[in-house]
Amino acid sequence: EFEKAVEIWEPVFKKYANHPVSYLLKATLLQWKYMPVENNEKVFQEYLTLLELCKDAAYVMHKAGNIEEEANFYLLSAHGYISRAHSEKKDYLRAGLEARKAYSFLKAGFYLADQNPDFLLTNGLYRYYRVQYPETHPQIKPIIYFFASGDKIQGLNDLRAATEKSLFTKTEAAFFLAGICLKYENKKVEGLKLTKGLNDKYPENPDFLLRHIEALIANCQFLEAEIKKETLKGYNGIDYMVATLVFEGDIEYHKKDLALAELKYKKAVAVEGEGRYLEDFKSMAYLNLGHISLSKNDFLNAKNYFKESLEIAEYNRVINSAEKALEKL
Repeated sequence: EFEKAVEIWEPVFKKYANHPVSYLLKATLLQWKYMPVENNEKVFQEYLTLLELCKDAAYVMHKAGNIEEEANFYLLSAHGYISRAHSEKKDYLRAGLEARKAYSFLKAGFYLADQNPDFLLTNGLYRYYRVQYPETHPQIKPIIYFFASGDKIQGLNDLRAATEKSLFTKTEAAFFLAGICLKYENKKVEGLKLTKGLNDKYPENPDFLLRHIEALIANCQFLEAEIKKETLKGYNGIDYMVATLVFEGDIEYHKKDLALAELKYKKAVAVEGEGRYLEDFKSMAYLNLGHISLSKNDFLNAKNYFKESLEIAEYNRVINSAEKALEKL
């Protein structure tokens, strides 16, 4: 609800015109309004400019020695968002350089969560992914060796606390935690509770809706998923199109209409382009295409589909299912 948000924020922008909070709020608005913001070059440059202004203002605050935890939060947020944006653009050199700058503020945040609970989000994400990311991407193990150790359990606890205690990052904490529950931890019930809360509170947000439908299907609540995916169908964007096709395939697969499910999955994997969720959903489609091929005793295609799924999969349940199926072939 972007127009309403700007209307509410306008007094903040006027009163704190050169404060990092104004720049960060404006950048956050662009990030959500144009997600993925990296795909709109004009908006992307505006987004980066706002984050640079946030950094500049926060460094002034930081050097003055005032409210350390607040200055640290803005610096970590700005450097972190810039790093993530360059990473999404596959400019890994610039992403790495920015991440390096963010790292010192990240470490400081471990000791500032009592003063500013918004650090619970970054603390939780770092602690969890410091362990998870090398498991999914073993090629980075030699690099990540030099970073502070992580702890998945502590990371999850930090994120859960962030959904209750934080101010600025409460919603993002719930969104990230829901994704982790569904993608890596197989905590389907917790994931569904989180996505329902997000979808109920922010019914106009397509990303929250997408994640909620995924959670509904993971919890075998296909009837509600079928109703919800009709709304997702109305949003423009490659991610929403592919996700809708996969959800439709899952629903037909559940109904035992394997021919229609196969058609939906094949349409999903045939879509070309780049998106934030594409590989995740295509990996699910390839997995179920493999299972459908197995049901027809088409072992060669089944094997190829399972291999295609494993090449791009990051979901633990998808990886485990494809690996088990390949072992039997």
